[in-house]
Amino acid sequence: EFTTNSNWNVGSGLSMILMLFIILSMAVLSRYDNGEGAMF
Repeated sequence: EFTTNSNWNVGSGLSMILMLFIILSMAVLSRYDNGEGAMF
């Protein structure tokens, strides 16, 4: 049960980080939405 609990915690943290990254990316893209996709 310890491994499943730690896996859930790690998965939850990764999903939160991924969601924050996606929100930041959307904010940056909507802010600099003038065709200058240098990072891509």
